[in-house]
Parts: sequence; structure tokens; C-alpha cells
Amino acid sequence: MLNKNNQDRRLDLSSEQLLTEHQAAKCLAVSVSLLQKWRHQRKGPPYHKLGRSVRYSTADLSEFIQTRRIERDPGLDQ
Repeated sequence: MLNKNNQDRRLDLSSEQLLTEHQAAKCLAVSVSLLQKWRHQRKGPPYHKLGRSVRYSTADLSEFIQTRRIERDPGLDQ
């Protein structure tokens, strides 16, 4: 049990959430089986293993999405 003096020592994870593979798949709009395939092939977003559970951080998913952004070629507008 924590008293007022110990409350500040708690780990604050509010800035980054860990998602299950089902939540991550939904966030990326891919199937869970594709995430599993990517893990097996060492592709896809980074992940965390907590025991037998797999978790994806929201920050890693966001970075994964951003690194796959393809810019439009302005020369094609002509």
C-alpha cells in the first residue's frame, strides 16, 4: 500500500500504451495472422514479449506507419 509520500514513485506509463496483437492489428488495418507472420519473419513493427504475451507500443506503431509513408510525386500533376 502506498502512502502520499510514495505515490510519486509509481511508474507512469500514461504516455505510451501497450496494445495486444488484436488491438495492434486493428490499428494497422491488417490481420492478426499477418502480424504473426511479420514477427516470425522479423518484419513489421517492433514488439514486446511479456511472458507468452505479445504487446505493441502505440509509439512503435505510429513510427512504423510514418516510415511507410509514400509521398506523392508533384511531377505527376502536370
